[in-house]
Amino acid sequence: MDRLLLEDSQRLQQSLLRLKNLKPDPQVWREVSEGRVLTGEEAVQGGLVDEIGSYVKILERDFPGCELVFIKRNKMRDYLLHFYKMSSSMGRRG
Repeated sequence: MDRLLLEDSQRLQQSLLRLKNLKPDPQVWREVSEGRVLTGEEAVQGGLVDEIGSYVKILERDFPGCELVFIKRNKMRDYLLHFYKMSSSMGRRG
């Protein structure tokens, strides 16, 4: 089991290095691999993330002009049913 966790940890670390050009501090990486939870600031300082932000901030930065649509909680069921029915009918055609 420990070997599998180590392999997963190494794969994730390689992905971070490749995708985001991040350079995690080895000690911080080891602690996170062992289950330590970090604050956002600790993650930045440890090289695990490039910045602290929100979902909205990232969308505005990476997708300028996008518009978020917020669905009221009581409408969520109807919204999900609509997409379920759409996807189900699409599956029957193919």
